[in-house]
Amino acid sequence: MPYVIRITPPDLRYRATRMEKNCELVKAELLDLMKILEPLRSTSLDESSRVLFEDFDKICLILQEWDDVVYSFASEMKYAATKVELADRGQG
Repeated sequence: MPYVIRITPPDLRYRATRMEKNCELVKAELLDLMKILEPLRSTSLDESSRVLFEDFDKICLILQEWDDVVYSFASEMKYAATKVELADRGQG
């Protein structure tokens, strides 16, 4: 049974690049938020503030891990695009 390719290599690359750009936007927003919150960290002494900063720190770690996953997936998409092109040329 022949395979049907529903997405072209240029489409794969485009989508991978778009994912990377969206990831950069999220990182930029997070950095902006960090710039706002960091000065408040040393001045906030109550329990609710402590919990807020602990939760924020956890979220930052989770977002960093997610960032790594997204970049890895985008890289795999670009690699797949190259493999499809090579296969189409009979070099794969």
